[in-house]
Amino acid sequence: PVHPEISDAIGKTDLELQPDEDGELLLQWKREVMATGQSQRREAKTNFAGATKVYDVLILPKRNAAGAIVGVAGTALNISKRKEMEEKL
Repeated sequence: PVHPEISDAIGKTDLELQPDEDGELLLQWKREVMATGQSQRREAKTNFAGATKVYDVLILPKRNAAGAIVGVAGTALNISKRKEMEEKL
C-alpha cells in the first residue's frame, strides 16, 4: 500500500503541491539540472500536509538514447526526524 502522504501527491505538479516559494525553488533546481546536465542534491524545507518537513532532495538529468537531456528524475527522502535530533544535540 502507498503511504497516505505519498498517495495525495501522485499526479500533482510541484506547484500544486507547493504553491509558494518552496515549489518555485524546486522548479528552479529542475531547470538548472536541465540546463547544465549536472545533478543536484540539496536539503529543502517544505510545508506539506500541514507540517513543516525537511527533505534530502536529489534531482538527476534524464537523457534519451542519443544523450540529449529530455527531463529530470528525482527522489526526496524525509529527514525531518534526523534534523530534529541533530538540533537537540
